[in-house]
Amino acid sequence: MRFKSTILKDSVDQSVVCIGWTGNDEIIIGRSDSTLSKWSQATKENIKLCDISDESSYPIDLHMLSSTQRLTNKTVGIEQILITSSSGKLHLMSKINKIDKTVDAHEGNATVGKWSPDGSTLLTG
Repeated sequence: MRFKSTILKDSVDQSVVCIGWTGNDEIIIGRSDSTLSKWSQATKENIKLCDISDESSYPIDLHMLSSTQRLTNKTVGIEQILITSSSGKLHLMSKINKIDKTVDAHEGNATVGKWSPDGSTLLTG
């Protein structure tokens, strides 16, 4: 097996706190400054998508619900992104640059969030 690595060199001083593949050579990055960005493996370009909350909160975990082709079991695209945060909120994104819904779900950190395999339910803790 060959392993290829790439070092992301950008001018952002904030640490990466969560990361996930979109399924098509792009990743979503959550940073400690409350921002989400998208990085393309093909172009090596880093694009800021949005701020998830106020300055006192930052993303902790993210999980992407993908639409899949059943016959080939190949990822086609992202249907929904679940983001948990240090303020106890969970955020749902259906478009890559906009938070669609925010739910005040926990007192304290919401440290993990996952979609069920069929996408009908989500779990946070």
